[in-house]
Amino acid sequence: MFDWWEYWKLAQDLAATGEEARTRTAVSRAYYAAYHRVRSWAESHGFQTSLDPGVGVHGQLWRWMASHADPDANEVAEMGWKLRDQRTMCDYDDEVIDLGEDFAQGALDKAEDMCDAIRKLSR
Repeated sequence: MFDWWEYWKLAQDLAATGEEARTRTAVSRAYYAAYHRVRSWAESHGFQTSLDPGVGVHGQLWRWMASHADPDANEVAEMGWKLRDQRTMCDYDDEVIDLGEDFAQGALDKAEDMCDAIRKLSR
């Protein structure tokens, strides 16, 4: 079984180069490392995706987390939306304002914070 945290480790390596393409990819990999960790936890706690054409799987996950009774899950949802926005900018926008080492490190930190919160929820 693939360990999605390997994406986070890869993101760290990519972000350290300072090259734009690698920085963009680092943000994307950080998002997916956190997304898959959160999704795995959520599925073990009742989250199921639907075929709702208006909301993609990622949006469904963050909405489910936001509606969870535990405030820590709500915080994970908020970080998830923000990190998703960063990932979307890096994957689709020709220009990303303030893209650089701090931007990438912020994404890495957010992904790590999300996974730390999921570990707390698992206790």
